[in-house]
Amino acid sequence: MELSPEELGKLEMSPEPEVSPKPEGAAASCTAVSGQTVADDKWCVQNCGNVPPNCPAELCSCEDEVAVPGEPSDAKHHSQQEAFISADEERVKAADAARVAAEEKLRSIEQQSTKSGEMSVAEREEWQKARDREIASDPGPVDGIPAQFRAVAPV
Repeated sequence: MELSPEELGKLEMSPEPEVSPKPEGAAASCTAVSGQTVADDKWCVQNCGNVPPNCPAELCSCEDEVAVPGEPSDAKHHSQQEAFISADEERVKAADAARVAAEEKLRSIEQQSTKSGEMSVAEREEWQKARDREIASDPGPVDGIPAQFRAVAPV
């Protein structure tokens, strides 16, 4: 099967594969670890220069440490961690203070409820005593109906 001139032109115009840029900096110094057969120098230079780098120590050795773009340096990372820890401690202190305030408020409500409950008990006891006095002063059933069950005449 022969291709027409147009088809040949299309094949010739197909794009070239994209070539990765040459690594700069620490990745350019990477070489394959001797004794292993999985990676060669070219693979190490290319992969250690990737973003993020794929530079396993058992396959590649670089003169300089390969930095991960966007990853903070140790000093910067440490200061960020310290700031985070400090902010977290402040947040915990604020949450503890809010918890203590809420517990105190609940204790106050419980004390008020207890006092209110005690007053209610005293009031009920007083009411019961008054009722008992009323019943005790009753001469007896009228028409067979005890006083506590008779309708009270409106005042």
